Amino acid sequence: MSSCEITEKLLQTYPLKLLEMVCGKLLGDGNLSIEEKRSPRLRFAHANKDKEWCIHCYNELRDYLSLATPKYRRLEDKRLDFGYSEQYYVQSKTNVFYHLMKQLWYVGRKKVLPINFLKAVMSPLCLAWWYLDDGHLKCKKDKPQKIILSTESFSLAELIELQILIHNTFSLKFLIDGQRRLILYDSASILLFLRIIRPYLVPSMTRKDVNSKQLNIEDLPEKHRTSIYLPRFFNFIKPTAEIKEILTEYPLVESKINQIQNLQRYIQLARTSNRVCSSYQITLTRVDLFHLKQMSTSTGFTKGECIEYIYLLKNGHL
Repeated sequence: MSSCEITEKLLQTYPLKLLEMVCGKLLGDGNLSIEEKRSPRLRFAHANKDKEWCIHCYNELRDYLSLATPKYRRLEDKRLDFGYSEQYYVQSKTNVFYHLMKQLWYVGRKKVLPINFLKAVMSPLCLAWWYLDDGHLKCKKDKPQKIILSTESFSLAELIELQILIHNTFSLKFLIDGQRRLILYDSASILLFLRIIRPYLVPSMTRKDVNSKQLNIEDLPEKHRTSIYLPRFFNFIKPTAEIKEILTEYPLVESKINQIQNLQRYIQLARTSNRVCSSYQITLTRVDLFHLKQMSTSTGFTKGECIEYIYLLKNGHL
């Protein structure tokens, strides 16, 4: 069968949730065993500290597939301080499902990216399983700096296709670094990414999410003068009064601010257009500051982007 025929057969025969989970695993730490004269099996292993994640994946997959229960194993490794590592390991039983997946995911013994199949199954669940398997969050003083998805085993051409797929699906613009990893640097995009995968976090994986501190309005000054940069399409006549008027609409759109679709649309707009901005000096009240800091903390937007976002939400432009 051709790859298109295999893709169609998989989509028609198996639940989409199963395909999303298994593809997340194969993008991450999972693999299919490739041995002569033996049928392929799904395998994945996680370090002892991620035992809970391993068991969670096993419990989710066993509703669809026949799997051996997670097993503990100790691997000798003289490079490590203790001379060994500990992990939990899961292997499936044989199934025609893995023969079909193998034809898409492997050329000989080398794993490849079945990009057309991934277009059909890339979802928040698939992205989350991939990230929780093989992704890293770098923070500095509780502020996210970058997200790294380990993709070193794939070719540059495959990574470019994957980069485009993620951007088209989630409005997330990853870069490819010199080690052939996918990297997300933009604060707003990082927070959007974490919002997308957060429903699938397990407690042992909270290190892969940000720790948001409670903002106290009493810690802010009564007034604060600052510069705000806004696109020139606003064309204000009385900038201070008109910007303050936009800020008064914050309570009207508060429930829409952190909706994923609205964030995706705005990031797509703000990060892909070459816009000319004007600077405005404005004195903000404590309440104004509180609203802007709340928004900036949860979205990663600048003060000007927060104000533009409020305006666009209020006027139905997103």
